[in-house]
Amino acid sequence: MISWSVGFIFFSALTALLWTKNSEARIRIILAASLVVVFSDNPLNLLLVLATAGVVYRLAWKKQTAFAVVAALLPLVAYKILSAAHSSGTGAFSLENPVIPLGVSYIGFMAAHYAVEVRRGRIQHRSFKTFCHFTLFFPTIAAGPIKRYEDFRPLETSDGENLSKGSLRLAIGLVKIFMISPFFRIIVEAFQTLSIPTTAQCWQATYAAAFWMYFDFSGYSDIAIGASRMLGYRVPENFNWPYLSTNLRTFWRRWHMSLSFWIRDYLYIPLGGNRRGFGRMVLAVLVSMVVMGLWHGLAPGYFFWGLYHGVGLIVYTIYRRWRFWGTDGLLRRTRKVLAAVATFHFVAFGWLFFFFDWGVAIRIIVKLFGQMWILS
Repeated sequence: MISWSVGFIFFSALTALLWTKNSEARIRIILAASLVVVFSDNPLNLLLVLATAGVVYRLAWKKQTAFAVVAALLPLVAYKILSAAHSSGTGAFSLENPVIPLGVSYIGFMAAHYAVEVRRGRIQHRSFKTFCHFTLFFPTIAAGPIKRYEDFRPLETSDGENLSKGSLRLAIGLVKIFMISPFFRIIVEAFQTLSIPTTAQCWQATYAAAFWMYFDFSGYSDIAIGASRMLGYRVPENFNWPYLSTNLRTFWRRWHMSLSFWIRDYLYIPLGGNRRGFGRMVLAVLVSMVVMGLWHGLAPGYFFWGLYHGVGLIVYTIYRRWRFWGTDGLLRRTRKVLAAVATFHFVAFGWLFFFFDWGVAIRIIVKLFGQMWILS
């Protein structure tokens, strides 16, 4: 795996080289760089990625979409199963996972998207090189965002503008990862060493876990977006102040947006969405959110996290039909503030399933609300 220092030198040299090349040459150079990045993680991984790309591309243009989607996602599913079999951890950051290769999740999702869009007739230009450039584009294969083929085009802005705006966004991501995120990580890790934490320590850990998750994940997205811009490409935004959302549905339109929209377009809507009655909607929501949870890993905590959010979305849908809050003046503003606070805490409690064993997470939540009940 390329270290941060080696990666910086590699990326700086690549950016400088691209400035001297035309558009077609840039695509070839970036594709070659992407193959080097994948190879640096594991030489066998490069063979897996190229073989998968070849199979998906061939099946997609033969309009065998179902087989193409299976081929795209099969490595991800296989490695998730192997990871679960080789690991005894259930938390997102405690789970040791030496098996899953770089980019298998995001490459698989983008390849599946490509196959479906070919079937729908939205992709007309057939080029294996362009397909590989899209799926293997190295700034986005480690932590997203999940790109859409039709939007992945070189920008027409100048190299100087791309460099200045991209480097600023990349710097913001580095600050999040190396300066802000570690502060919250230390709090969570210290909490994990406590045998009998107090209620105050449980609240502290809950808030710290929520902000650790946000600054760490959004920081990597900022780096990917900034690096892509420096190379002359715009990729989707992934976070839009999610913790200011006033309801859970809005939260999922602001958090990991590229994954949320992928799940919506390729799972929730095909399952019926909200077009076939309330019962079908409930099924589609629960399946979509559980799949989103298990995408992070085959562990009980991820399953409960997905189910938790699925139930939350269903409850919110019911609430929207029967809500009785006022909509004017001070009451409306007060409702928004209270709704944002409630949504944030709902999400924060859910992150406990990521950082701790699901049983521990439930005990923390019971302790928090149990103490509130005693005080009341």
